[in-house]
Amino acid sequence: MFGLIGVFVSWFFTEGFTRLWPCVGTVAAMGISVLLLGLAMRTLLACMGLIVAGIVGLKLTSAA
Repeated sequence: MFGLIGVFVSWFFTEGFTRLWPCVGTVAAMGISVLLLGLAMRTLLACMGLIVAGIVGLKLTSAA
């Protein structure tokens, strides 16, 4: 979320991508945002796997 806010704020200062340093900041914020999204998705998938394993474990122990 903060990466996207950084992109939009720095995008405002690029003036149509005609100013160098705000453009560099915008591209950097986009890259950071993508990296953090990838990290969040990896963590989310691991958590989902643990939740499913816990539910399956509960079903197997309660059936016995």
